[in-house]
Amino acid sequence: MWSAKAQLLPAVTAPPWPPVLAPAPPALRKSFAFALHMDRRVSFWTRISNRTGRTLFGAVTGWPFGVTPDSRPPGGKGCLAFGEQAMSMIALQTVIARLCVDAPFRGAFEEDPERALQPLDLTPAEAQKLRALDREALHAYADALMAKRLSLPKKWFPISLRGLEIHLSAAVLLDRLHHYGLTTRRGPREIGGDWVRAESERFGQYLAQTAERWAPEAPYLGTVIEFERRKLALLNDPVPEQGPSPGSEAGCVGAFIGDPTFPARVRPRLGPQAVVCAFPYNLAKLMAWVEGRPDPGPPQEEPTGVLLFRPPGALSVHIRTINPALRDLLALCDGTRALAQILAVTAPRYAPAWGLTEEETVGECLTILRRLHAEGIITLGFTNI
Repeated sequence: MWSAKAQLLPAVTAPPWPPVLAPAPPALRKSFAFALHMDRRVSFWTRISNRTGRTLFGAVTGWPFGVTPDSRPPGGKGCLAFGEQAMSMIALQTVIARLCVDAPFRGAFEEDPERALQPLDLTPAEAQKLRALDREALHAYADALMAKRLSLPKKWFPISLRGLEIHLSAAVLLDRLHHYGLTTRRGPREIGGDWVRAESERFGQYLAQTAERWAPEAPYLGTVIEFERRKLALLNDPVPEQGPSPGSEAGCVGAFIGDPTFPARVRPRLGPQAVVCAFPYNLAKLMAWVEGRPDPGPPQEEPTGVLLFRPPGALSVHIRTINPALRDLLALCDGTRALAQILAVTAPRYAPAWGLTEEETVGECLTILRRLHAEGIITLGFTNI
C-alpha cells in the first residue's frame, strides 16, 4: 500500500525523474534491492567487454544486464528495478555465469543447447535468449575469467612453471593450468591474505603432483617447486607487530658483551620469519640452468642447505646458501638449549676441522650468533638463574 509520502514524492521529485522511480510497494522492495546488488557487479563485465570488444549480455537483452534508459534509478548506472523482469534477468545471469566458469556445461550447451538447458527452470523466452548468445563472446568471457584466475599463481611460481615447460609442451602445460582453474575452488571464508595463503599452497601442491605425474624424468622439479612454496609461505606469513616480552629480547641488552652468566641464561631460537631447508640440489646452479638451460643437462644431485628469512618490516625474502656447520648450529637453536649447551656441542665437533682450539671455536660461534641476532634471524630467550 502506498504511503502518503510516496504519493507526494512524484510531485516533490518532479521530472526529469521517470515515473518508474516512485517508491516500490513493499512486496517488490526485495527484488529492487537484489537488482541494485547485481548492478554493483556490472563493472567487472564492463571491464571484460572493453578488453574483448564484445558484449555478451547485449546479445541477450540489447542492453548490458537488460538495462534500458527508462529503467535506471536517479544517478544509477542502470539495473532492472522490479518484478518479473528482475527475476528473469537473475535466471539469465545465473545460467550465463555458469556457462562462463563451467567448461563441461559450456561444451554441452554448444553441442545441444536444448538438452543442456532442459533440466533448468527456465521460461521459453529465457531459453530462447540463451540460445541466441554470441558463442565467440562466451568463449572470450570464459578465457578472460580463466586468465584472471591464474594470473597470480603464475606470478608466484615462475621458475617452477619454466621448469615444467622444459619437459611439457606449452599446450600441455596450459591444459594443466586450465584443469587447475576448473577443478579447484576457493573456500567460502578465504578473503584477502587468507585466500593468498590458501591459494598459493593449493597451487604449489598441484604443481608438485603435476611434475610427479607428467615429468617423472625430471626429479629436480620437486626441489624447485618446494623452494618456491617455502619462499612464498614465508613471504605471506603474517607476523604481528608486538613489543618484547619480559624475560626475552628486552632482558638481553647485554647480549654477547661480557656477562659471565649470559651463556647459561640465554636460549637462542630461530626467528619466526626464518627457516632452514635441506635440498638435494644446489639451488643456485639449478635456478641458473632452468632459466638459461646451458649445456650440458640439469645439475646432478648436490645436497645443499639454504636459509630463507624475511627481515623485520621487509617485503622480500632473503636467500642464503649455508654450509653444514651453520646448518647444525641453527638446528641447535630451538629455544630448549642454553647457549652454553650449544657451545659445548659445537666447539669440540668443529675445532679440529677448522684448525682452531675449542676456545677459538667458541669465539667463532659467538661471532656468528651475534650477526644472526643482529639481522633478526635468531631471537634470544632469557631466563633467570
